[in-house]
Amino acid sequence: MFLDASVALPQLAAAKIKALAVTGSRRHPTAPDVPALTEFYPGLDLQAWQSIVAPAGTPPSIAGKLNTTINKALMERDFIARLQAVGVDATPLTVAMFDDLIRRDAGRWAELVKLSGAKAE
Repeated sequence: MFLDASVALPQLAAAKIKALAVTGSRRHPTAPDVPALTEFYPGLDLQAWQSIVAPAGTPPSIAGKLNTTINKALMERDFIARLQAVGVDATPLTVAMFDDLIRRDAGRWAELVKLSGAKAE
């Protein structure tokens, strides 16, 4: 099964489950002995991500200010450590870079769903 790192890490520490792979494109610092899924299936990067978004139409100056403030927090050593403790990597992005990430992921997931043959019911 696929588990979010925040759920899996305590279970791994308690030896209640065994990790076969992490879904990112590289091994995670909290589990360096666990291979990345891409080590077995190159190009299959299923890494989850979280973000903060604003409503469509938010003025660019406001979005930019929010982005700058959030990215500043994502570069603070203590905050990075707290995120890593629950299996989250801090990845500061510009607004444009995040827009690209969403477009790329939407297309990638659409293709994976199509290839799987899954149908909405």
